[in-house]
Amino acid sequence: MYRMESLKTLISSLIFYTPNKHSDHHLLEQCKAEFSKLSDFIETSKTQYLHLTELKHIESQVVDCPILTDKKRGIIAKAEVYRVKGVIDDDGNPHTFSQDKKFPMYQKYKLHLFDDAIMISRVTYEIQPYEAQKQEIENFIDTFSLSAIRVKNGKKDKQFILYTPKSAYLFEFEKREEMADWVDRINIAIQNAPKLLVPNVYISPLKTM
Repeated sequence: MYRMESLKTLISSLIFYTPNKHSDHHLLEQCKAEFSKLSDFIETSKTQYLHLTELKHIESQVVDCPILTDKKRGIIAKAEVYRVKGVIDDDGNPHTFSQDKKFPMYQKYKLHLFDDAIMISRVTYEIQPYEAQKQEIENFIDTFSLSAIRVKNGKKDKQFILYTPKSAYLFEFEKREEMADWVDRINIAIQNAPKLLVPNVYISPLKTM
């Protein structure tokens, strides 16, 4: 990729020093355009490869995970969240499970934000035999297209709530900047996602183990 950029710079220099009426000027312009196309293709392929690698990693990490690699989707971000119990009260307070505060490890969820959908998985822990160490395990819960979700501010200034057709999930952050960044990512993804008349999940059925 570095060599490609060097060649593009060289061609640009040749174009600069070649008179417009010279017979080679037009050919140099065409050559520069082709190099630009090739450079864009390489960059796009590199991005798609990185996304595919990340999707395969998520598939292997989440138990009973659907097939994520069947479309040219990209992973935008992921974060730990807590499921909100029932509805939000009149003061805007989310009712989390009572176990959340006492045993947060058993009620922790993980949200994966893709450019066309979200996936929710529940985090549990398993003690490894003879090691006295806990292994984090993600179990698949559900997926929703971005057209089926919405976001609302929480009671505190460093939290927000994401609503899906089946439940709501609470995001809590230590810094307001981190929360603002996540809200921006979700809102941009929702705006750029295909608008569907009927909410639909873009993720294939569960893999056969």
